[in-house]
Amino acid sequence: MPEVNADGNVSDLNANVSQVTGIRAQFSDPLKNHEAFTGFQKADDLANAYLEVMGKAKDYEGKLANSIPKLSDKATPEEITAFHKSLGVPDKATEYEFPKGDGIEHDPKMVEWAKNTFHEAKLNKEQASVMSKKWDAFMQELGVAQNAAVEEELSDADGKLKEEWKAEYDVNIELSKRAFKHFANADLGEFKAHPVLIKAFYAIGKAMGEDFSPKGTQTGGTKLPSGFVYDKSPAPPKGD
Repeated sequence: MPEVNADGNVSDLNANVSQVTGIRAQFSDPLKNHEAFTGFQKADDLANAYLEVMGKAKDYEGKLANSIPKLSDKATPEEITAFHKSLGVPDKATEYEFPKGDGIEHDPKMVEWAKNTFHEAKLNKEQASVMSKKWDAFMQELGVAQNAAVEEELSDADGKLKEEWKAEYDVNIELSKRAFKHFANADLGEFKAHPVLIKAFYAIGKAMGEDFSPKGTQTGGTKLPSGFVYDKSPAPPKGD
């Protein structure tokens, strides 16, 4: 129905509605000029828009189906257990598996500690496996670095020992080996012994004297090859 506005002009509230054409002309009056439908003129426009919305809703529904809802502050023990299980946390710590790589040996006590710790931290099996592999790799790198440091230390110490013993180095080493063989029943050359240990067995061998004298050594003023001269070595037999 026409109405008179404040300026005295007649206005028709249904004028805009009556001008709607296309598919919107079939809508009820409240929807004909609704902003959600102003861009539609054909039935296909509305149908395509509907299909697009439904497609997005289905995709969103699929994402929600795979999502894990956040626990509420008032979650029950049963809900908490179900939540952790949905994340892949095993029911028991013994269910974790730590496969060994090449050259890796796992300490049973370390494995038991890791399983209990990972379960307490609520790690799933995949996370625990990653942690195990990273730990193994770290320990291997650490072992290589430690071995290199030991090799360098032994090399430096042996260099100082050579500098200290100079020409007597080979003779003194031989004496150390004899003393080590006597007391340890093992070959010193098979071990990467620290020079301090070598010097200790050298001192023992020197103190024991003839018990460790190399075969064929001579004393009595004769200069022997390689300096194999030791205290208390037996004198050479006298000639005719």
